[in-house]
Amino acid sequence: MEPEMEATRRRLQLLYESDRLLGLRDWPVGSPGTSTARSTIQQAAGEDAPAMSKKVAKSSPGTPREHVSAPVKRNSADSGLDNRVKLLIEQFPPEIEPPGIDPQGRPDLLVSARYALKGSPVDVVKLKVEALARQFEQVKQCQRCGLYNQGCKQKVFGVGHPDTRIVFVGEAPGADEDRIGYPFMGRAGKLLTAMVEKGMKLRREHVYICNVVKCRPPENRTPTTDEITACQDHLWAQLTVIEPEIIVSLGSPATQTLLSTRDSIGRLRGQFFEIHLSGSDLTGGPVAKCLPTYHPAYLLRNPDDKKKVWEDLKKVIAEMGIPGSA
Repeated sequence: MEPEMEATRRRLQLLYESDRLLGLRDWPVGSPGTSTARSTIQQAAGEDAPAMSKKVAKSSPGTPREHVSAPVKRNSADSGLDNRVKLLIEQFPPEIEPPGIDPQGRPDLLVSARYALKGSPVDVVKLKVEALARQFEQVKQCQRCGLYNQGCKQKVFGVGHPDTRIVFVGEAPGADEDRIGYPFMGRAGKLLTAMVEKGMKLRREHVYICNVVKCRPPENRTPTTDEITACQDHLWAQLTVIEPEIIVSLGSPATQTLLSTRDSIGRLRGQFFEIHLSGSDLTGGPVAKCLPTYHPAYLLRNPDDKKKVWEDLKKVIAEMGIPGSA
């Protein structure tokens, strides 16, 4: 077998194995997929995953060092997957699925996995899930701003594959997201699903989606500067764990937060900017390319600008090397 073909085969094998163990293969799309995921979790609960060694960590330069160098700590009462991992996965009930999914026209699973996911070793993916789960617990306890007691029903953390190459960042949850607990679940979420699945030919569960602010502002208003400042550390922590190659910032609040600018989205959209995932270029560390574009909610009010967003997405498609989409 040619070396390139063998590398691709091995990459896909790792993707499938990590998804099998974590219940992420079809997660969180559709009742059958989620049911399969829960069954897989129950089976895996009896499997004692080995700790990640420093040797493996050094062989995976794309993974945050602080999350892979230490052994995985297990609850003595739980011999399988960590309770935090199960908590993160089980927050998605089988009767809920993201809006806009077309069961008959979904992107090819192999193609989506090949171009959307990194293919990190299984233990690395597990550690990323555990790190995100710990962050989710911190977010649920967060009271840094007043939004948590201004009618917010629940914190909306993020959803998607922890080993993805691409993250979509919006501004804040709306009414549907606040009720359900997922980001981008209403009409804007339906449009985002179309952008990812029909436009980019990637499965929504193979990307990661989150917001800068984790609580719904009253009446779906734009979050204030103080609210964004209070919450943005949670976003940077998510990005540090996932280490995406590309971030698509949706709308002005997300773009201005990620790029530390007050320039308008109209001026910034469609261009790649390099950002440090720690949130500061003073600390160094991993970087990603950020491409700003219009928020799906804006497109619902201004459908003529969908053409501009498609032009922006084609640049992301080309950067990711996805064939037959641009």
